[in-house]
Amino acid sequence: MMLLKGVNKVILLGHLRQDPEISYNKFGKIIAHFTLATEESWQDKVTGQQRESTEYHRVVVLGRLAKVIKNKTKKDTQIYLEGKNKTIKRQDDNGKDNYLTEVMVGERNGVIQITK
Repeated sequence: MMLLKGVNKVILLGHLRQDPEISYNKFGKIIAHFTLATEESWQDKVTGQQRESTEYHRVVVLGRLAKVIKNKTKKDTQIYLEGKNKTIKRQDDNGKDNYLTEVMVGERNGVIQITK
């Protein structure tokens, strides 16, 4: 029996903020990059006013799922996705470490559904 050490799963439903950026790695595999906006709304308990909040998620999609993004999406397309968080460490010109967290949607465990 394998012991579960953790779960890294992201589920999002939102809209593309711009057309996806398409690139290819050194092996010729397609990669799609885009920002997904997720919105939520609620009623303020004190004022009774409707409130809204938007979060922006940087998404990277690999392989055949990236082809779906390339061929079927553009700015404002609504999609559902399942992937995992991936944090990348980069150094700036001054040697300072910077961290970028992206949602990675791979071929094996990822899901992409165009909803609108």
